[in-house]
Amino acid sequence: MPPTDTDFDSLIPVAISTALLDVIEHTSVALQLGTTIRMPQGLEQFPVVSALPSADWVNPRFGGRKPATKIEWSSQMIVPEELGCVLAIPAAFIDDAGFPVWDQVRPLVSSAMARVIDDALLFGNGEPATFPADGVSGGTVVTGADALAAIDAGMAQLEEQGLVPNGIASSAAIGTALRQTYRELMVTPEAAPAQTLYGLRVAVAQVWDDTKGDAIVGDWSKLIVGIRQDIRFDTSEQAILQDAAGEIIANAFQEDLVAMRCYMRLGAAIGSPINAATGETTDPFVNVDWTP
Repeated sequence: MPPTDTDFDSLIPVAISTALLDVIEHTSVALQLGTTIRMPQGLEQFPVVSALPSADWVNPRFGGRKPATKIEWSSQMIVPEELGCVLAIPAAFIDDAGFPVWDQVRPLVSSAMARVIDDALLFGNGEPATFPADGVSGGTVVTGADALAAIDAGMAQLEEQGLVPNGIASSAAIGTALRQTYRELMVTPEAAPAQTLYGLRVAVAQVWDDTKGDAIVGDWSKLIVGIRQDIRFDTSEQAILQDAAGEIIANAFQEDLVAMRCYMRLGAAIGSPINAATGETTDPFVNVDWTP
């Protein structure tokens, strides 16, 4: 039987695939805070729910009519896009290293993928055409005298639209705000709790676009990321590596190299809930800025 494009599961054991996805999900701020769904192999598009079902008490409780409800899907689709890289290591180094080279390389590749994912989903930098334009940071910018004031103002803006903020993505600039909060609460450094501000989880990104402010406050349940389950990697001693222009930069067979290829697929969409008071769509994310 000729191979098909879904016959590559043997290239990567399930346990290693799960470990790689775990590294990516724990390193990427967008995946930590957003809602991730697993997309099985063969599924090329995933529709986004636009109207959620509701429920109510049955009255009278005996023989009463159950309330009717509905669920609807929007035309917005999550389309998996491919993300990957290829690298080469001298075969002699692998033979003489004395440690499991690939076990060290795979998590580093996963971290590199996480940075690219955050750059695309948070700021819209280098994102595929099917991803949300400008990422989650395409909305308004709220300022404040300091980090706590700016974040509070951003939360208030979301709450006025009927949204419930549940997370903060930030650069390392958020560290001062966290320490300031602990000092005001007279909490010693060793007794400091997990990173939270106003009860919201704080996630610090490895990559940050300073032009979009110092943090992003939002209802992160509205960022939906579909991750295909078939993350893959394999190695080859006969591969040829080319740059973006098609020029050959390495020939594994001729130069005694071992090449590793790693790639995954994921898609994303941002839900825009309706403000019950105004009937208008809302932006579930606000940029906040407190530094020059």
